[in-house]
Amino acid sequence: MTKRFSIFQVNSSEHRDAAITLMNGFGDIAKTASEMFEKDIYDLAAFIHADNLDQVFEYGNIGGPEGSIKPMGRMRSVSVGDLIWCTEDKKMHIVSRLGFEEVALG
Repeated sequence: MTKRFSIFQVNSSEHRDAAITLMNGFGDIAKTASEMFEKDIYDLAAFIHADNLDQVFEYGNIGGPEGSIKPMGRMRSVSVGDLIWCTEDKKMHIVSRLGFEEVALG
């Protein structure tokens, strides 16, 4: 079943050090990402329609079926440190070095 996912990416030009920490996977990246999200350090990059997180990662890197990706400005490929919000499940995940980790918000 196709779901709608929102992709959030760190504005690395303004928050370079925080982005490097996340991309290198240092410490508790889910906690760090949650704190950064609450401080509006992430920007909405795109909406992706996909079946699951693995498919979001695939579409965000090599593309998907026509109409499956709607960029909301400058979008980079989906990578470590990016946040993925599933509208239907109401859950946030971060792309980690090995898969995905759930992120607790608020």
